Amino acid sequence: MAAWQIWALSSAVFAALTAIFAKIGVEHVSPDVATFIRTVVVLLALAALVGATRQFPDVAKTSARSYFYLVLSGLAAYVHRTILDPSKIRSAAPPNTPSLSTPPYQPPAPGAI
Repeated sequence: MAAWQIWALSSAVFAALTAIFAKIGVEHVSPDVATFIRTVVVLLALAALVGATRQFPDVAKTSARSYFYLVLSGLAAYVHRTILDPSKIRSAAPPNTPSLSTPPYQPPAPGAI
């Protein structure tokens, strides 16, 4: 098997595992809290990778312009995920009209878990 095939297969497997674990893990958890937890895990894993490969000195060499655009990129991702998420946009239909939108998150009743 060629190296690119191994990387492609690994990518597909981990993409599938990400979806499966996220679906299981988001049960009884707000989607925003679930995203926060996954983001913290990714941040810690990336910090370990950057530290292990001794790339932290590169952070000090990064220009202010690069930081500016990286921050804008992060803010755009935040807006896309939290504000423009289609599951959070309410329908403009009258109140008693059936809708295909996802209902808002409601925590489980005490003792239901």
